[in-house]
Amino acid sequence: MIAFEKRSAMKIFYYLMSVDGIVSSEEQTFFNEIGASIDPEGFSLYSDTIIDECIAQMKSVFPEDTPYELISEGVDDAIFNHLTSIDDGVTPLHMIWNLLVMAFRDGEYADLEKQLIRHIVRVLKVERSKYTELEQYIKTTTSLEKELEELEQSNRPYQEVKPAAEAMKERMSVIVHCVEELIQDERFVPIEKIDVPNNVVAEGLKSLSDKSGQLFGATKEVLGSSAIPVAKDLFGNAAMPAAKDLGKQARKAFGSFLKR
Repeated sequence: MIAFEKRSAMKIFYYLMSVDGIVSSEEQTFFNEIGASIDPEGFSLYSDTIIDECIAQMKSVFPEDTPYELISEGVDDAIFNHLTSIDDGVTPLHMIWNLLVMAFRDGEYADLEKQLIRHIVRVLKVERSKYTELEQYIKTTTSLEKELEELEQSNRPYQEVKPAAEAMKERMSVIVHCVEELIQDERFVPIEKIDVPNNVVAEGLKSLSDKSGQLFGATKEVLGSSAIPVAKDLFGNAAMPAAKDLGKQARKAFGSFLKR
């Protein structure tokens, strides 16, 4: 199993934020919160550097270059040239899930966001069925979250709306569990090797082979509650701070990076 260096994972996040041509102050705050969550000791040391690197990559060398082409090239570099062991990095499905969380953060899935995420899915050779499953989970959760918010803000008596609200929360709890299991399983089941340009990462992968073998001796974390879990319960560490900005229980669970 291969994984991305945390630094490279953060570059991919920044590219996704930039794909529509504008990085808002809200998105920048969200980006900083993600970085502080997945790499609390190192992110502040390189955050400005990776932003500068991303901006430099997005500057056109040729007039006919499109922003999307430049961003996709930057993403490919972050994927192929900066791999690490599973114990030290972010796995493919976990990356895809959190990219979806970011893309749906405003309740929409813009065409360029979808195009870039699906490009990453193809490059990583993530099974289409797994990507489709994650995509459906985030769509369903977004819909349930909106319905729950409307229900809670209605003028109907609490006892009247309580059964429906509890049912929605239970559905979100089931989705959280399914996502957690899918992401955790990736850390224990080998996936198809990614095709990369010749000699790009051959030496790096060779040096990681011994570390990767440690994977099979690891103990899988399990959920500790049947109630709607927060990210801390799901992933064994504190919730990603950005989840608080999302403001909903389900998003708190979905917004966290898996950390060992």
